[in-house]
Amino acid sequence: MARAFRVDPRGILGARYADPSSFLPALLTFALSRSAYHIRILPADLNRGRFLFTFNGETGVPDGTITGSDDGPLAGFLVSDTVTVISGATRWVGRVSGMHSSNEHEDCGDATTIMLRRRMDEKFLDTDSVLSLTRRYAEMMGVTVEVVTKTGVETVNRTPVWQSEDAIEVAEFGLDLLGAEPLDLLPLKDAEGETYGVAYILPTSPPPRDKPAHILYREGLRLDDTGEDLLPGWAFFARCVLDVARMPSPEAVAASLRSWLLLLSSRQPRRLNQFVAAHHLALKVQAAHDPELARIIVRWLPLETTAGRLTLTELLSRTRHVRYAASRDVYRQLAPIAGRNVPFVNGGHLHDVKLLEMVPSLYEGVTVERVDPADVLDDLDDPPLSSRAAHARLLGVADLALAPTGSVTVMKSYEPASLPVIYLGDSGTLCLNYRSPIVQHLARLTDQTVLSRTVQLLHAQARLLGHYPLRGVDSDLLSGAMLDLVQLASLEEDLSGMDHG
Repeated sequence: MARAFRVDPRGILGARYADPSSFLPALLTFALSRSAYHIRILPADLNRGRFLFTFNGETGVPDGTITGSDDGPLAGFLVSDTVTVISGATRWVGRVSGMHSSNEHEDCGDATTIMLRRRMDEKFLDTDSVLSLTRRYAEMMGVTVEVVTKTGVETVNRTPVWQSEDAIEVAEFGLDLLGAEPLDLLPLKDAEGETYGVAYILPTSPPPRDKPAHILYREGLRLDDTGEDLLPGWAFFARCVLDVARMPSPEAVAASLRSWLLLLSSRQPRRLNQFVAAHHLALKVQAAHDPELARIIVRWLPLETTAGRLTLTELLSRTRHVRYAASRDVYRQLAPIAGRNVPFVNGGHLHDVKLLEMVPSLYEGVTVERVDPADVLDDLDDPPLSSRAAHARLLGVADLALAPTGSVTVMKSYEPASLPVIYLGDSGTLCLNYRSPIVQHLARLTDQTVLSRTVQLLHAQARLLGHYPLRGVDSDLLSGAMLDLVQLASLEEDLSGMDHG
C-alpha cells in the first residue's frame, strides 16, 4: 500500500543540497553511515537509463521519514522521479510526488542497491559525470569505490594525501590545488604525531577579498564546505587539505602554521625571505588589524629606511629609538638630514605607520617617534654667533627674492654639507645650510641680482628634490633667474673680451 512522505522531499533536499550533483555525495554519506566496505556504481547510460548504486554493509531502507541518514537515498529525487532501494529482504520505492511503498524481496544479504531512473536530458547519471563526481568526492575514502565504464571497472581510490609517504605525490596535489607550485608544504600532525592534513603555502598573495577555500574530508569523503572560517585571517597564505574527523581543532591548525613561521625564522632564513618577499604587502595589511599576526610577523617585514631596506629586527639592532616620516614626501624631504646618524624610516607605505606605532607594545624598551619637518628644523644647529651678521644680509635678500612664492628663509647648520638647501613644504620654509660651500659663497657675494637669482634657482631645486611640483610662480621665477644668469654670464664674457682688446 502506498503512503505519503511526511515532508516534501524536494523542499527538504533543496534546502540541504546546493545543486543536483549533490545526490552522489549524499549516497556516499548514506553508505558510510551503514558501515559500507565496498561500493560499486553503474551509470545510467550503460544500463538502459537506470543508475545503480550498490554497497555492502549494514542493511536497511527508508521508512518514508526524511531523518538522519535516510535522506541519502532521497537525495536521488534531485535527479530522478523515482528512487528504488533494495536492501536485505525489502524493496522500497519512493516517488517524487511524496508517495512510497515497500514489499518483500529476495534476501540480498548485506548488499543494498539504490536505483535511480534517469530523467530526460539528465546528464548527472551518465558515465562522464558519475566518474568526475566520484573522483572528486570518493577518491580519499578508505572504502573501495568502483565505477563501471565502457572499457571496464575503474577503482577511484587513492591514498589520502595526508597519509601519503610519497613527497612528489603530495607536492603534485598541491600544484593541482593551487594551480601553481606551492612555496612550501606543511604536514599537520596531532599531539600523538598522527598526520591529519597538509597545509600548502601560496606562492603569491591572493586578492584582498578572496575567500580561502580549504578542502575538507570526513572519513575520506570530501565535503562541500570550503572551510572559509576555519583559520584566522592572518593565515591567508595557507590552503589546507584536512580530515576534519581527526583534526584536533581549528586552533591546532593555526598553532601549526605559527610554529612553522617561527621555525623558518630560527632555522631557515632563506625560505623565510622567500615567504616574506611573496607576501609582505598582504602580511602588512593583515598585521595592521591583527595583533596576533603582528606579534608573529612584524619583526621580519621590510621597511624602507635611509640605510636601505631593513627588517624591523635589523633596524632595532641599530637603534632602540625608531624615527619615521608619516608620508613619502616628508620622508624624501627629511631623509638627508634626519637619517644622518641612525636609519630614518619611510612610513609612507601602506599600513607602515600603524605597524610602527604597534612596535613599543611588542618590544620592551623600544620607542617610536613620528618626525615632522618642524621637528627637524627645531633640532638643527644654529650658525655660530660670529657669522650671523654676514648671513643676515643673505637672508634679507633671499626673503625679498622669494616673496612672490610666499616662502621664508632660515639659516641652519646640518650635514651633509653637500646639501645647500632643503624645502619644508608644510611651513613653506627654505632652510639654507650654513655648512654648504655654496651658501658660504653666496654670503660673500655683493651683487644682489646674482644673489637673488641664485636663491630662486635653489628654491626651485629644493622643491623638486622634495617632490613638490613647481607652481606657476615658481616656474616664472626659475625661467627669469636662468635668463638673468645667462645674460650676466654673457655680459661678463663681453667685458672680458673688451679688456683683452
